[in-house]
Amino acid sequence: MPHKISVVIPVYNSENTLGECLASVYRSAYKNYEVIAVDDCSTDKSVEVIKKFPCRLIRQDRNGGAGKARNAGAKHATGDILLFMDSDVLIRKDTLALFKESFDTVKEASAVQSVYSNYVRGKSFANTYKMLYLRHSFMKVRERFVPTIASYCAAVKKEVFDALGGFNEKIPSATTEDDEFGHRLIKRGYNIFLDKRIECDHIVSLSLKKIIRRDFKMASAILKSILRNENHEFKQTLRDGKFSTNTGFDMIASPIVAGLILVSGIAAAIGFNPVFLAIFLSSNVLFLAINRRFLKFIREERGLIFAIKSFFFMLADMGGVAFAGITVPIEFYVLNKKY
Repeated sequence: MPHKISVVIPVYNSENTLGECLASVYRSAYKNYEVIAVDDCSTDKSVEVIKKFPCRLIRQDRNGGAGKARNAGAKHATGDILLFMDSDVLIRKDTLALFKESFDTVKEASAVQSVYSNYVRGKSFANTYKMLYLRHSFMKVRERFVPTIASYCAAVKKEVFDALGGFNEKIPSATTEDDEFGHRLIKRGYNIFLDKRIECDHIVSLSLKKIIRRDFKMASAILKSILRNENHEFKQTLRDGKFSTNTGFDMIASPIVAGLILVSGIAAAIGFNPVFLAIFLSSNVLFLAINRRFLKFIREERGLIFAIKSFFFMLADMGGVAFAGITVPIEFYVLNKKY
């Protein structure tokens, strides 16, 4: 019998993108599937949008976050493959068939990860930059298997998902709940296959302010997961002395160097000290070297001017991430905010 795919979509105030998302699923050429939409107490017209499609609607009693919503959908799933999708993602007609094919041909795969396409809905600089950054984070991976999951569009065998107990519902917001699940999956000896043939479109539109705020929040959540001893990918990096597929040297070093640039730049401006000026200039060169692969990628996609603007925006963004490195230990150890 062919695989039955249960498409699980957590929904919270997604009326602007949800209709397109569901329509893309129902255009699928592969027909052995069901759609389960889990409304996490939306206050907009998301439920009205869901009711326009022949999918199963599950309504949560209280807002519990994306992880809890996905778990609720998985409990009602009848398929042997769970495909988790975000409500601002569009899939292609052959997406479900490609997921099925991956599980059939890569026998050791317990989960399959897709990648974002280079499609950009919001044409602003900020949104284009972020969408290309997200695409590059997986496209740069050379290995067949990745050490964690990004649940914007990823599939897991239901028996494996159930064996692991699903997503960690203690993580309240859509930040590291999928990351943490992926780490547990790998720790238990399962494999996550990265299939770059499976592309999906991300139709979100983000401003500069939203990106910096979002990345600060994400960095804070990741750092707390490390302090909670849940980020096995990070521990593996430290233990083996090498960087794994997703946690590259650039992702760890960039916030540190950005913080150094910010501090030395301010010090040089205030005191006109040549030592601080030298540190500031050399740190900028180092930051450029660390991120050369991404900047080369974005130059090829959008041109030199766009790449130059991206360099300066990345500095600001990574500066915000560096600030999270200061505030998180205080929250975690002093204020006892573990999540």
